[in-house]
Amino acid sequence: MDWYKDFLFPIAVNVIGVFVGVVLALWINRRSQQFADVREKKRLSEEFADLREVVLSSVIKDTVEAMRVKSTLASNTDPFLLGIFLELAVWEAAHSQFVRFAPLEDRILFSRFFDQVRRLARLLDFYRKLRSNQRPELGAAACDTANDVAKYLVEVAEDVRLDGVIVVSDHGDQTQKRLLGL
Repeated sequence: MDWYKDFLFPIAVNVIGVFVGVVLALWINRRSQQFADVREKKRLSEEFADLREVVLSSVIKDTVEAMRVKSTLASNTDPFLLGIFLELAVWEAAHSQFVRFAPLEDRILFSRFFDQVRRLARLLDFYRKLRSNQRPELGAAACDTANDVAKYLVEVAEDVRLDGVIVVSDHGDQTQKRLLGL
């Protein structure tokens, strides 16, 4: 009977200790993983908030530039619109991160806005080239074409302005809304 106490009791204690140790180690590992997940989620949330602010500042700048396109064409002070620069680099740099973290409706809204800005930028470049190639010997047809492009440029600029106002009114803070006069 002593050999049972000397042999089976330590084996039973060790087996139970191993199982309890494994369960305890798994529980501790799960808890540490949960804390790590919470920290990572918080870090990603803060990163996305910063990213959203940067993208919103780009939206504000492009919206203001679209308003400048309209006013410059209306006043005819700068026929080449040389002082107007649209900002697409921020969206190009942040697009993949933004799409990964943003909800679907935000992705659609921001993508639509920057597609409109890209369209406006291409049309603005076309208008500048058209105006720089416009010579008196080309006649009235070239002048009419430039005027038609200018009218279309005003329409696209208005679309960009409206999309920008919608984005900022939906996602901007009070300071950003004040910058657009909302």
